[in-house]
Amino acid sequence: MRQSIIVSALIASVAAQKGGGSIVSPYRKDDSGGSGPHKASYKADPALAKHTIYSPKTPPAEPMPLIVWGEGACANQGTAFVNLLTEIASHGYVIIANGPPGTPGSPMGSGSTTASMLTQSIDWVAKGGDGGKYGKIDMTRIGAAGQSCGGIEALTVTMSDPRIKATGMFNSGSFSTNPNISKVKNPIAYFLGGTGDIAYKNGLAEYKTIPATTPAILFNKDGAGHGGTYGEIQGGLFGKAGVAFFEYVFRNDTKAKSAIFDKSSPLIAGGFEIQTKGWK
Repeated sequence: MRQSIIVSALIASVAAQKGGGSIVSPYRKDDSGGSGPHKASYKADPALAKHTIYSPKTPPAEPMPLIVWGEGACANQGTAFVNLLTEIASHGYVIIANGPPGTPGSPMGSGSTTASMLTQSIDWVAKGGDGGKYGKIDMTRIGAAGQSCGGIEALTVTMSDPRIKATGMFNSGSFSTNPNISKVKNPIAYFLGGTGDIAYKNGLAEYKTIPATTPAILFNKDGAGHGGTYGEIQGGLFGKAGVAFFEYVFRNDTKAKSAIFDKSSPLIAGGFEIQTKGWK
């Protein structure tokens, strides 16, 4: 089944590049450092040369969750989703994206990435490769996420690596029935862009097949398409939804919980339809 998941990832990559819709909405340069309490930035680290690291410029005293990120189209370009990832990092996260830095907002990169690069990122931190340069990292709070083909990379490692405690599927979903989805026990969220999103049917179908006991969320914004709002300042509405998911899962934040579960939440007011299941 692992082989079929990898094949699905390749299909997703081709579809995203051949008229299936842009993987990033029109890019707007964002120098805000994110809306969170810890202004963030990205950098390359020669000790992990095939990746891009997002983190608070001044790390908080408390240990931060780690998120490993797979790029849309499995592109070897770690700054395609720079606004989104900077926004999440500004709330006190270290994010390691597949691919070295490139042109911000551009999905193009030389070559492609693999799910194993997400595992490489986790192993690098676990072995102390980061040297504490990016702040304290809590290895009990690790998330895997990605957009389109990168989401399939994230799901692949989620089903094989018990260190991952939450999964974010941004405009993503398996391209065929995935019986191994039952292996997902920890929280998972799908962020979809309506019927114009090439991943909409796949993501919706996968969400529906997740066991009822698994905490799951479906965020869907009709009309957003495959590119979501990632190119907007601070990642736009999809950025707010991503922050809410991780803040609720990793910090049990009450504001994040309200954003997801309250019918009058700003996410719903902004156009998201939100479905949930499996939460206690």
